[in-house]
Amino acid sequence: MSIMAADNLILKAGTWHARYVIPEDLREYFGKSQFSQSLKTGAKAEAQNLKIPLIKRWKADIEAKRKIQRAEDGEFRLNMDFEEVKDVAVTYMAAKAERETEHIKSLINALIGNGATFGEPELDRLKAEQKERIMHLHMQGYLSDAEYDHFGDEIDVWNVQYSMKLNETGQLGFETIVEAVKKLNRITNTLELKMLMGELSETDEFTITEKQDVVESAKNHESHAPDSPFTKKNFNTFAIYQKEIRKVIDKTVDMQVSRLEKLSDWLKQEKMSLDHKSVRLYLESQTTLSPKTKKQYVLAGNTFYKWAMNNLPRFEAKFQNMKAPFQNHEFPISRKGKAQADAERKNFSAKQVEEIFSKAKELKGKNRQNLMDVIRIGALTGMRIEEICDLEYKRDLIDDEGIYSFSLDEAKNRSSIRNIPIHPDLLPIVERMKASSKDGYLIPSPAGNKYGIRSDFLSKAFGRLKTSMGFNEQYVFHSIRGTVITLLQRADVPETTSKCITGHDVGDVHNDVYSDGASPKQKYEAIRKLNYNFEE
Repeated sequence: MSIMAADNLILKAGTWHARYVIPEDLREYFGKSQFSQSLKTGAKAEAQNLKIPLIKRWKADIEAKRKIQRAEDGEFRLNMDFEEVKDVAVTYMAAKAERETEHIKSLINALIGNGATFGEPELDRLKAEQKERIMHLHMQGYLSDAEYDHFGDEIDVWNVQYSMKLNETGQLGFETIVEAVKKLNRITNTLELKMLMGELSETDEFTITEKQDVVESAKNHESHAPDSPFTKKNFNTFAIYQKEIRKVIDKTVDMQVSRLEKLSDWLKQEKMSLDHKSVRLYLESQTTLSPKTKKQYVLAGNTFYKWAMNNLPRFEAKFQNMKAPFQNHEFPISRKGKAQADAERKNFSAKQVEEIFSKAKELKGKNRQNLMDVIRIGALTGMRIEEICDLEYKRDLIDDEGIYSFSLDEAKNRSSIRNIPIHPDLLPIVERMKASSKDGYLIPSPAGNKYGIRSDFLSKAFGRLKTSMGFNEQYVFHSIRGTVITLLQRADVPETTSKCITGHDVGDVHNDVYSDGASPKQKYEAIRKLNYNFEE
């Protein structure tokens, strides 16, 4: 008597069996209606764990057959890129080799069980069969003259090699027979692939080198990495979607793709498929990455996963019933108290800003004055370094109700759009910068960064400077914004006025939506309370 369970388990005579129903259209291929295997336990809890690898393998077998069907139906040219074509070809040959090996073992076992022999006549018969096969393919045009000669020679060498392994009774042992037939299949499977690649060979979609790569990968399918959605075509399409549809900045998208490429390279190296476990193992292997950086990898993966589920039918078919690869990963618990504070970004004191400015004066080179200028502007406005480097004197120096101000209209969000009164100490500096400007910007820049970030060269210069002074990675140019906020607070400047200067949301609808914020005069009186000893 059997007891059926709804979770791929069935109880037979007190022992649990794993079961998985095969789709109806594939039952003829597998020769049965379902997969079933004893788990050799009567405990259901244990059976639940034991069934997992079996169900996973059976699902993979079904997916492999689907790929084979696509290959046999000539789907190489239907919206598939080079990597996808290669994966389908590899899967086809791997599945074919596995079926043939199992079939061969069954035949040989039957022969041995019946007292049959396997000697030189059998080797000659297999050789003749394959010779006839390559002649047929040659006549159909699948093989060139050179290929016909090459495969014929390989088969002759195979025949001689195993003829020399016959024992004193003129026979091959069981293991040697299996080895011989598998090796012959490796030679002739390439012929099968050439037939399969017929349509591909008639197109100009791929280069000759790519076509040869497909054949070579399929021939060596045992060492080929598993099917992966991380193909060059998919990465390019994903990047275009992120940049043009979602309007994500180029630098962020390129970083996402770079992280996915590193994961892809690791999966290929380890010959692992993309799944939750492989992502976990990858994150664990990256011992030099911080938990924060690992989270960025997972975030990039999740972003790609959501896009792929909506845009890649093959990806959706594979992952719709699987655990999402990039979700629910564990990271070290966030530190609390002093340990957490020690890990966060820190502010410079006013004295430290003065010391950094003095150190900048000692530098040599063309960037010395520019670095001094951005430090001083940042310290007297609380502006971000890119905001400073984007200032154009004709556009961004304005009269705001009688107050000479910087106008920041090209900001990253609503609250960042603001006018900042120019500190009296900056007036002569601004005039000098206007007079020396050659392109309309107050701060000259090579804008050599590929993303057009004008502050890139000065941000790096500041980084080198503060590092040389002993400041660690917790201190950056942005730390000067914290300096400004702290000084304004300690000078009893109202919080709403301070936030109007630095470009932060006040935090309530009353101020953030309905109020126009502090007046230019209020902001100017606040700015004047910022005092440093900046000596030229």
